[in-house]
Amino acid sequence: MVQIAVHNNSMEIVDYISNDVPGSLHYYDDNFDIYIKGSETFEFTVNKYRDGVIQERIKFLTDDAYLSFTYDDEDFLMVIRKIVEDDTTLTVYAESFNLELLNEIVGGFKNEKAMTFEDAINSMGFLRLARIELGINEIPDITRVIEFTSEETMLSRIYALVDSYGAEPQFVTTLKPNGELDNIILNVLKGRTYENPDDGIGSDRKDIRLYYGRDVEGVRRTIDKTELFTALRLKDKEGNYYKFKRSYDRRTEDNKREIFVERNSHTIYAPIAMRKYPSVVKMNNCDNWIVREKEIEVIGDEETMWMQYSNLLAQYMYPRITYEIDLVSEKVLSRYRIKIGDTIYISDENFLDYLIIQARVVKLSISFSNPSQNKVTLDNFVTLKSKISDTLNDQMKQMVKDATPYTLNVRTDNGISFKEYKGTSTITPELIRGKETIRTNVHYIYYVDGVYATMGDEFTISPQIMNADKCIVVVEALHNNNVVANSELTFYNVNDGHSPILMHI
Repeated sequence: MVQIAVHNNSMEIVDYISNDVPGSLHYYDDNFDIYIKGSETFEFTVNKYRDGVIQERIKFLTDDAYLSFTYDDEDFLMVIRKIVEDDTTLTVYAESFNLELLNEIVGGFKNEKAMTFEDAINSMGFLRLARIELGINEIPDITRVIEFTSEETMLSRIYALVDSYGAEPQFVTTLKPNGELDNIILNVLKGRTYENPDDGIGSDRKDIRLYYGRDVEGVRRTIDKTELFTALRLKDKEGNYYKFKRSYDRRTEDNKREIFVERNSHTIYAPIAMRKYPSVVKMNNCDNWIVREKEIEVIGDEETMWMQYSNLLAQYMYPRITYEIDLVSEKVLSRYRIKIGDTIYISDENFLDYLIIQARVVKLSISFSNPSQNKVTLDNFVTLKSKISDTLNDQMKQMVKDATPYTLNVRTDNGISFKEYKGTSTITPELIRGKETIRTNVHYIYYVDGVYATMGDEFTISPQIMNADKCIVVVEALHNNNVVANSELTFYNVNDGHSPILMHI
């Protein structure tokens, strides 16, 4: 169980909250949320009274206190943001980062020339003001012309700045041995894309395959064309169309032009999507583009604008496919060491032509006191079926089949009880995997009270082999010479009409 250190506003540790230490405050209804953008929230409840007496240690849980703990080999420092107290309980809500990041509002910003990320964040003064160190910087040579016109919190501005460089933020908190804050480090990582699945926060976990019926309880897919468009036209706040000074294009893996803009044109086109989803109302006019106009907030350097708005068109040029995945989260988290940002793979054979999904872990909800409440939230879904070869598809199907658990059903033709040591009962087992009954390369072995009895498709038992009017028969199923399932039956002998059921009060 995770132990929580309570700090005063001078960062001195004044108490510990632990469910394993007698006399300490014990917490419950706890939920620790980890988000992909590098932030965390934590809430929990403690009882004010123990044995009818109010616990004096609740005096340390104040609105100017801090919390720290270590989870999964990482340090976390939390700021208490809200406390809700009633007659019997006290509930604490905390967030990561210091109060400058959470509360301080920053105004507009504009740089006249292209700057690197490090130059931009230093110009804003965030690292100095919020006492943050810049750690890993995977985009040192990328430059952007940056402008922010609205007010927002310092934390939101850092997120927006990192995003404008196509990167991902990762905050790392380190604590001193005495539990005090050592430093907060901001790592700036290259953004993850389908073409570069190892970039960004987390890893491409090709070792994780989640299967329907084992790790996944259900999959729901929605295909939505309501916001689809195949061309994007840009204009400024005065209504003037922006024209590109040179041509740009993006191509598919097989070198087909998927998105392009011509020199002196104000419209970015998606030709493959247009041919698949033409504008029906303009069919006879030979203009099949579905055009959306976009007002530009900031006109930056042209290459940045091309990347930004071609990415926007890419989001809408095909139907939006969303998934709702009902995971057996507790089982998944206990089986795999999943981290925030990891890309994992999900298979479901209940869809036509077999469904394989790539998804990213964008949120982890952890309960230290009740792991059955743990939850994994997925997003950034990509359907991989059309992107894999038939050979790999067959391999994936075989992997699903190999991962499907066996079930051993056992029937008897005369029940499990005998009277006056008379009669027999025949056991007939049946091995099932998924929806299939296994009939080839399967063998059944029978043990009576732990001693081998026989092997065969059925086993007839008589009461004469019982010891003290009872025996236990274990049926073991072998498939391809491997033990894959077993089942246990208890047989009774009844004398003088007495019931074989014995109840102890």
